[in-house]
Amino acid sequence: MQANVKNLVKLQLKLLNPIDSSINETVNKSKSLNLNNVRRN
Repeated sequence: MQANVKNLVKLQLKLLNPIDSSINETVNKSKSLNLNNVRRN
């Protein structure tokens, strides 16, 4: 049972990682956009 749970957790992490990285990318893009707007003003 424990081995199955560990495998499930690994699978979930694999599935979540791409989503997390894409979220981080969009957050970083929005941050840099905000900084650019502030500099213009």
